[in-house]
Amino acid sequence: EFKGASEYIRSMVTEIGPYVLLLSSTPAFAFVLAVLYRKRRKFYVEHLMFSLYFFSFVYLIAIPPILWLHRYIMPMSGVLFCLYLYLALRRYYADRGFSLVLRSVTSILACAFIGVGAFLFSYLISWGIGYMLGDLPANVQTSFHI
Repeated sequence: EFKGASEYIRSMVTEIGPYVLLLSSTPAFAFVLAVLYRKRRKFYVEHLMFSLYFFSFVYLIAIPPILWLHRYIMPMSGVLFCLYLYLALRRYYADRGFSLVLRSVTSILACAFIGVGAFLFSYLISWGIGYMLGDLPANVQTSFHI
């Protein structure tokens, strides 16, 4: 019974995961940028637009490694991710020097935490949907209280 529940949750995560990732990580990353660049006096919407452009690029470079699971493509995508973020912050915020490097590293770490948090959030949503619809086995529903 647990195998059926795990398959159901896995299928739900793959179905709703990208939407949850996009809808939760983009505003969260915009908030991180608003905090990092608070002295630039930009509106939150401007940080949100930067986040949308940035995450569209991230999804674009994340597709080939996910599809082919090649051991050389995955690290290259990570390097492209970091390089693009560095260059995008430099261009959009006109940032230079050590502060740019520090903000880039902070943004990369924030993206990692936001991505993991969004994945866990999509997992919880999938679990909750399965629980409410009664698609999880009975002993799974009684052993976990949401």
